Amino acid sequence: PKLVRDGASRLRVRGSATRLRAAIRETGAEAELSINAGSYLCNAVFYQALAATAGRKPAPLTFFVHIPSPMAGHGKGPLAALIRAGEAAIRPAISAVSPRAG
Repeated sequence: PKLVRDGASRLRVRGSATRLRAAIRETGAEAELSINAGSYLCNAVFYQALAATAGRKPAPLTFFVHIPSPMAGHGKGPLAALIRAGEAAIRPAISAVSPRAG
């Protein structure tokens, strides 16, 4: 079933997902690209974010980064390592919209 009745069946990420993955990997964390944000809440949130920004110019960067919970036994390493990976994921997006950042 579609998330939005008249909505697109597929929306594309704008921005460099490979650059974001590389930045995360530089921290030592694992990172993979996927064409699927999941089958429930994650997918719905990501779809709505992409749909909300689809017609904007300039196109805003819209990504979904799933960070596994170390508390639930998912994700490798301590919470501090996951925070570093999350911060690294944000840097390429900021530098893409603000050349002075980085």
